[in-house]
Amino acid sequence: MSIDYWWFFIHLSDDEETKILPFYQDALQKAVLSDSSKDILQQWRDNHETFIFTNDDWVLFYNQFISSFIVPSFQNFGEQLISEKLVPGWQLNENNYLDLISVNRCSPIAALFYALKPELADRIPGFMGNMFIRQNEIKQTLKLVEEIFSKTDYQTLNFQASSLIMGSDDASDVLNALPKALASANEKGCGLLTFATYPW
Repeated sequence: MSIDYWWFFIHLSDDEETKILPFYQDALQKAVLSDSSKDILQQWRDNHETFIFTNDDWVLFYNQFISSFIVPSFQNFGEQLISEKLVPGWQLNENNYLDLISVNRCSPIAALFYALKPELADRIPGFMGNMFIRQNEIKQTLKLVEEIFSKTDYQTLNFQASSLIMGSDDASDVLNALPKALASANEKGCGLLTFATYPW
């Protein structure tokens, strides 16, 4: 059975920043990659052009690479937050919910990082697609992300990302998600929380 992978985007008011930040920091402190995840990510860094699809065991490599972008502490953080069990009195609603990118069988973050390649992907803020960006950091972060994306032709990025998303030749939702979310937060004058999970 195939599984969807999610990437959440949530607006944060000043009050929400204060309430949620300690839980995000706790997830970040506990964020640990398994040895197999570290190994597959290092292989990607060493040979990012061909490390999956030229390998005899490419299905195994593909699955390991995808699953490396689900960090257990942030999986738990996201599950508890959205289930409204983490922050007393906090609810996901029309005022703070911004977007959810859902991709079947492929982590949106994996597709984005694969498209950007290691040097640019390493400049993306946060940890493996999990970000807590305060309101006063939004404008600077938006500028950084726009600069990162400007380094590679968009058509090339789309081709690279969609090559990792089986059955799709358009990864624009994945590529546009972060710049769009930052622009929205900048316009609204709020912070931004993102986290990557699979369904629970």
